[in-house]
Amino acid sequence: MKILFYTFTGADYGLDTLYDGLCRNLGYENVIEYPEKPSLHGATINRYLQLPIFFDYPIVKRLKKDKFDIILVSTRAIIDDTLRKKSKKIPTFIIDQDDGANINLDLIKELNAKLYFKREYLTTKKYDPKIVPLSFSYSEKYIPNDINGDRTNFLFYAGRGYQDRWKYIEVLKELINKAKLPSIIEMVGGSERVYNQKEYSSLLINSKIGLNLRGYGFDSGRYYETPAHGALLFSFRFPIVIENEFSDGNNAAFFSNVDEMKSKFNYLIKHPRLVHDLSIKGHEHFMKYHTTKQRAKQMLDKIKDKF
Repeated sequence: MKILFYTFTGADYGLDTLYDGLCRNLGYENVIEYPEKPSLHGATINRYLQLPIFFDYPIVKRLKKDKFDIILVSTRAIIDDTLRKKSKKIPTFIIDQDDGANINLDLIKELNAKLYFKREYLTTKKYDPKIVPLSFSYSEKYIPNDINGDRTNFLFYAGRGYQDRWKYIEVLKELINKAKLPSIIEMVGGSERVYNQKEYSSLLINSKIGLNLRGYGFDSGRYYETPAHGALLFSFRFPIVIENEFSDGNNAAFFSNVDEMKSKFNYLIKHPRLVHDLSIKGHEHFMKYHTTKQRAKQMLDKIKDKF
């Protein structure tokens, strides 16, 4: 399968990791993005060094006679006449990795899209059959080779303070101080320092538990990078569909409010063996379902069903 991927040049967690997954499934020579995005081919963007979205795939020169089997179109791409013409002849699919829950119905109609892959696919909403879930993932490139080792930190969190993260962070700080547990909880960004990906990964792999709270959207990179590093996913429950999601008490620990978070965190403090066992199962579940290669395969399987 040869894919033309209409994207945009700015950094985007969902789109850039999906590109990586497509290349891992089909070979980089069969995934041609437009416009060309330097961060997928060895360049970096200083502003986003904390994110695992930089890749070094060779650039494939497009030929005028290139024939594509499908077109993927980001909702953030520039829709031009060339795309409009191509979409009438080549099966076209829309990729919506935006933070919001809205569906671009006009774009579906304009490009006669066969499917619309939606990151923030709400559990409380009924969708047209063309709308299907597609959540974030985490690249094999950034997964540590060895997750076994001494983890001296009990809990790790480093992130910005938007949405309602503060009320959860402050409560956890109190619990950690009371239990005298070595942990790292930092609100970063703005004038404060931001960890690059190597530093962040090093801290996470040295921690037993990783905290995940919502960002601008519900789906978050931490949901996947935490178990990828062998730490226990301790996460807020989000009202979105994540296929093959982690499950509470089996390979992760979830909470819906501050009180439930306090109760579960205190329980985890008293049961270190449980923390270890859930972490191992969480990593196994991640490797099976949530790498970029697996996420792209899940998407491609849905696409193939349309042929």
